[in-house]
Amino acid sequence: MSNSENFNIEEYDDYAKKLGEKIERKEEKGIEETIKYFDRIHDKLFSVNSILIGGYLALIAFKHDVPRTILFIPMLNFFLLILIDYRLMEKSRSESNYGKFTSDSIDKYGKHIHKTNLLSFLSILLTIVETLFFTYYVS
Repeated sequence: MSNSENFNIEEYDDYAKKLGEKIERKEEKGIEETIKYFDRIHDKLFSVNSILIGGYLALIAFKHDVPRTILFIPMLNFFLLILIDYRLMEKSRSESNYGKFTSDSIDKYGKHIHKTNLLSFLSILLTIVETLFFTYYVS
């Protein structure tokens, strides 16, 4: 084997290593961006939910045909959003020990994230339902 072939193989190995590192950085950045957007979505849902709670309280005070039990939906969503934030905090806490994970804890971690995503989706649906009920009772 000649030196030029060795050089090309070494050059290729360096290129492959740099490409692998670049891909890892992009993956990490993508995960960070996803978490950032989840946080933004939850913040907006929390704000909308808080406004709707105030709106429902005003409706109950001024319109007598609005059932008081309707306040249960935004309050449920409020506590659901707090639970989601807590689960995201726990996720971040467990990620700090990610190097110590066993295969069982990785599976448990994946299920935890999946459940949190389902709760987020449920919260989005509840916010839509709240808004539809509010619009119905206002008109």
